Amino acid sequence: MQEIPEVVESERVFDGKMIGVRVDTLRFDDGRTHRREIVEYGQAVVLVPVADDGRLLLVRQYRAAVDANPGYREAEYSLGWELLNRGWPAEAETVFRADLERNPRNPRSLFGLAESLRAQKKAADAAWVRAAFEGAWRDADTQLTSRDL
Repeated sequence: MQEIPEVVESERVFDGKMIGVRVDTLRFDDGRTHRREIVEYGQAVVLVPVADDGRLLLVRQYRAAVDANPGYREAEYSLGWELLNRGWPAEAETVFRADLERNPRNPRSLFGLAESLRAQKKAADAAWVRAAFEGAWRDADTQLTSRDL
């Protein structure tokens, strides 16, 4: 069974119009402590740890909060788009693919996946996913753009 750490300290470091950021210090059963930067978006909380070399490390153990609250999916789309906009299309691809495993043919994730593949110059894959998106979005009465995600 996975250990649930105790929050021993929480410090708010930023309050903006769209997001808030806090730094939590967590204590694990064996006495280890770790600091985690928590980005809050609406009612969702997204953890995005960054390695020393700048790689993003997506942490699966916090997925339960999103799975239990389907309304939090918007935060996941936003994370994918933020990664893409910051020039990390491979990481964005991972986020969109993870959502598609849980929600096959989700048009927003298909759209994001197609864009992340296009940014990586994977034209054939991007075209295939784009066609799947167009099929899933066929009956929509609006156009979907990156601003909508």
